[in-house]
Amino acid sequence: MEVTRGYKLTDFGVIPADWNAEAIEDIATVGRGRVISHKEIARSRISQFPVYSSQTSDNGIMGYLDAYEFEGEYVTWTTDGANAGTVFARDGRFNCTNVCGTIKLKSANHFFIASVLGKLSPRHVSRHLGNPKLMNDVMKRIKVPLPPTRAEQDLIAEALTDADTLLAGLDRLIAKKRDLKRAAMQQLLTGQTRLPGFHGEWEARPLSAVVADLEAGVSVNSVAGASHSGSAEPGILKTSCVSDGAFDPAEYKVIDPRDLARARLNPQRNSLIISRMNTPNLVGEVGFVEHHCPDLFLPDRLWMTRFRPDSRLCTKWLAYVMSSPAVKRAIKDLASGTSGSMKNIAKGKLLALPLAFPTPQEQEAIATVLSDMDAELTALQARRDKTRALKQGMMQELLTGRTRLL
Repeated sequence: MEVTRGYKLTDFGVIPADWNAEAIEDIATVGRGRVISHKEIARSRISQFPVYSSQTSDNGIMGYLDAYEFEGEYVTWTTDGANAGTVFARDGRFNCTNVCGTIKLKSANHFFIASVLGKLSPRHVSRHLGNPKLMNDVMKRIKVPLPPTRAEQDLIAEALTDADTLLAGLDRLIAKKRDLKRAAMQQLLTGQTRLPGFHGEWEARPLSAVVADLEAGVSVNSVAGASHSGSAEPGILKTSCVSDGAFDPAEYKVIDPRDLARARLNPQRNSLIISRMNTPNLVGEVGFVEHHCPDLFLPDRLWMTRFRPDSRLCTKWLAYVMSSPAVKRAIKDLASGTSGSMKNIAKGKLLALPLAFPTPQEQEAIATVLSDMDAELTALQARRDKTRALKQGMMQELLTGRTRLL
């Protein structure tokens, strides 16, 4: 491989000639935590100092103790289990369990090293056993690219920290907007809060007042191991295509050509897709179809609504209603089944579901408010995803020295 002048080839890849590839054991002291039980955590009175474990949710926090065993800047990683090789930068007073490795650096920037190891560690996880592992002896031998001065490391770490701060801010804003939407759904879909210009009682009617039939697809085989490729290949929808009122047409598998002739039911514009047979947590999920999907077909586990021509219904409002917490629980309560892993909803029971209907005009107004909130959420999520992709690009440039900040 030809290397540009001023750079050199290492196990990590091409890095600047003045950078070094250093083994973790040469730049740090490597250790691990101790066995900490939930009983020990429960006995804690002050619960001040975090306990980091093998999990990755909630920043890896298992609980809190009255005392601490580590203080200062550290890098930690998960040594065992499904999250083996996951790396964190730590700062402060904390504790670690026995499935949490610790790295105390001699002089390098801990956030810089954590960022590099976050990219390198997954390659070193042993997965041939039932329990994935990245043990201390392996971690010690991992070589990381290191800029020649602490000042350059600090600048890189600062740039990546700023990106993380922006991402965390977007995550908090998205969570806040989700909470506001849930509150709006609770108020508007139950009539607790009325939009300006609307008054009067809502009419109690069963779902069958607006839905003439619920039509299921047929059992169709997909190509073994084949998922969609983004093209207009005929596909059979997965039951995961509907969730919380939304329909995702990208959730499908390619139909086996031998079974294509049997596929018959396409998602129609302004219809609802309902999961009639699924696992207990997914059965009864609903999705609103924005556009006709001529190349997609429903399996026998999904229903599509056939509305009465005189229903004067805002379909999107109904999708919001059927995805609201109270109605969603009522729908799931209709499901039955002897297997704990699969539930089924009888058509007659769902059609008899009682709902409160405002006028069509109020339905439209409510749906517009909630759709605008959805659009804002979608825009924020797209901005977050773009920011995350930009950060990945920054990491690739900064952690390899392709772009220098000093």
